Amino acid sequence: MLSNSEQTIMLARTALRDSSVFMELPENEIEKLARSARLQETQKKRLLAYAGTAPEYLWYVIKGQIVLEALTESGDGIEFAPISQGQWTSWIGVLGTRAFGLNYWLGKGSRLLAFPASTLLATAQSHPIMYRKILDEVGGRLQSVITWMWRSNVLEGERRVAALLLLYASVSSGGNKKEFAVTQESMSRVAGCSRQSMNQFLGAMEKRGLVELRYGSIQLTDVAKLEEFANSPGIE
Repeated sequence: MLSNSEQTIMLARTALRDSSVFMELPENEIEKLARSARLQETQKKRLLAYAGTAPEYLWYVIKGQIVLEALTESGDGIEFAPISQGQWTSWIGVLGTRAFGLNYWLGKGSRLLAFPASTLLATAQSHPIMYRKILDEVGGRLQSVITWMWRSNVLEGERRVAALLLLYASVSSGGNKKEFAVTQESMSRVAGCSRQSMNQFLGAMEKRGLVELRYGSIQLTDVAKLEEFANSPGIE
């Protein structure tokens, strides 16, 4: 359910002040945006928005994650790029009214702040510098997706999996050590391999000290080393 308590406003103020997009706004604008925020949480995984619907909110993840899901021609869902704690998503809601191309799911046990797109759009129109900063955010993620598309066509085996994990890391917080909830099943579908092969690749990477496999999640022990491994010309 949505709420608008003082705690929600305090959380929203902190998130806005820590964001490169909003931190230079006048204090009265920060306060207006903070008071427009709604807290949303769930104990079960649930759908936030369907593909094809117009965006209504910009979301900030306080805890847990938002999972993006693409649909195949047969209607099966493929989970793609979890948006983790401390990250923003749905900037499209600020930039315009183009419909979502993916399903947005709120992960089990997650909490987020929802900022109305209409309020954000009005703020951006009054402070156009926001658009440049939003484009920096969107552009960085687009570059990560383009890099993954290139790597997925030229890399194989463990290195392709490493490239996929680097894509996930690009939309995750946590510095050089990152952890996110993702299943081997969903990773295998994105990487284009069997679940058994994915299990073997991840096991080999764990032996290399690049990842730690945990129940329901994967931790990247050193993103810089993972990047080096993905770019190395070694033989599997």
